[in-house]
Amino acid sequence: MNRRSAVLVPASVVLALVAGGCAGAGGTTPAAPAMPALDVQDLRARLLTPDDLGADYAVPVVMSADSTAEKHGCPSGKGPSGDADGSRRSFAAKADISFTSARAGGGSLQETLHSDTPAKLSAGLRAKVAAELSCPSYTITDPVTVQVTVTRLDAPPLGDEQYRQTTTVTVAGTTTTYRWAAVRVGNVAVVLQGSPDLVDGQLPAAVRRAAPATGRP
Repeated sequence: MNRRSAVLVPASVVLALVAGGCAGAGGTTPAAPAMPALDVQDLRARLLTPDDLGADYAVPVVMSADSTAEKHGCPSGKGPSGDADGSRRSFAAKADISFTSARAGGGSLQETLHSDTPAKLSAGLRAKVAAELSCPSYTITDPVTVQVTVTRLDAPPLGDEQYRQTTTVTVAGTTTTYRWAAVRVGNVAVVLQGSPDLVDGQLPAAVRRAAPATGRP
């Protein structure tokens, strides 16, 4: 049974699933002119705002918590939590924001902007692609059992590199689909995750907001 409404999956699991990796068709490795990383304040000015999404959406208060999720079914070093190939590398600067809808079925969206040199951003995104595709189906317990399947999708032709995936999460016979998309524009990587319609619908606007920070029109 497929549902577009949210299921009661622990937040730590959802974050591990959607943020853990990516898959899609990407661009070429940049021959990159010298483009230093932006600072955090510059990135924050490029984030989406509630006005971009509409009156139903607000920025929630987020309580952080450590995840106790355990992943099964992937060889050591494979899948979204593996870092042998650099999939967990950090970038020089990061800013993020989340949105939730007050309307039933309105969904949620999280945006993260990363900045570093084009070469480092490209290498990091490609490492995530390789990690996720190395084990596209696995199980997580936290403490419920969650079956996860990741599907590679074509990405829209935005920016210098683009990646897009669907993560299908099944808990107790109920299936929910999340979208993950990333676009690199020069020295900025735009990452959206959450409800598929919101990710797909807001990605062009998010890229437009981020692009001027790279010196592009």
